[in-house]
Order: sequence, then C-alpha cells, then structure tokens
Amino acid sequence: MPPKRRCKARKRAPRNHAKLFTVTIEDPYRGKKKDKERVVVYSLTYIDEKYKDEEPMGTLSIDVNKKVNGKLYNMVRYADLDVCLHNKGYGKLLYQTALFHLGSIATFYHEASDKAKRVWHSLMRDFCSKENFFDQILIIRKRRRRFSVHKKL
Repeated sequence: MPPKRRCKARKRAPRNHAKLFTVTIEDPYRGKKKDKERVVVYSLTYIDEKYKDEEPMGTLSIDVNKKVNGKLYNMVRYADLDVCLHNKGYGKLLYQTALFHLGSIATFYHEASDKAKRVWHSLMRDFCSKENFFDQILIIRKRRRRFSVHKKL
C-alpha cells in the first residue's frame, strides 16, 4: 500500500492568535466630532510583556473622511505586515478591525499591490461591496453578505 500523500495546505492564523497578538487603534478624535478628516492607525502588536517595546508586526493607516470628487471615503493610505506573518490571516484581521471600527473602507483597487488585492478580494466575498467604476474606487461595507458567492443553487 503506497504511503498517504499529504497536501500542502496554507498555514492560517493559529487558533490562539487572540492570545498572541492584539490590534491597537490610534484615533486622534476619539470621543470628539467624528466628521473631521483625520488619519487612523491600526497596529498589530504582541500581547506578551517582553515584546512590548518592539515595533508593531503590522500597520494599517486610513485617511478617514477624505474627499474624492466631492464624496467622503475612508481611504486606505498604507498597509504593511511583517514577512513572517504573510498568508496567515493577520492582514485580513487588520482590515476587518478597521472595517468594524469605521463602518466602511475604500481603496483605489487598481493601484493596490497584488497581496493587498488578495485581501480585498477576500473581504469582497464576506462583506457587501460596491465599485465606483469611473473613480476606480472599491468600497467595502460592514454588513455581511447573506449568502456565499461560491455556493451552488
């Protein structure tokens, strides 16, 4: 009998990632008027005390209430994740935290990197999305989809 063949599965975030990492939010207008233009930063850091002084493992920066062609958007400005955490779900965790905090996030989809596009595509599967074709802006809203796009009818 031939040996069982193991398929290489992508490594995802460990089940106990809530005990390893936390996402901190730096919002300059916390508790004040929320309609001002500002920059909100989300940082992925270790919870453990011995790593407190180190730099964050991931960062997501968003321009909140940025005006583009007369409309206000929460535009993603910058996203970075440590190489050792790629393809494990931590980037999506940063984006989801921003999504639940702000209600919606947007990007110039065609200017994003390939890895960022993978995260945006994953978010499009889970949440309601809208594309402004002429401005080339992709918007993800907080409301979850009722059914999966890949489900057969």
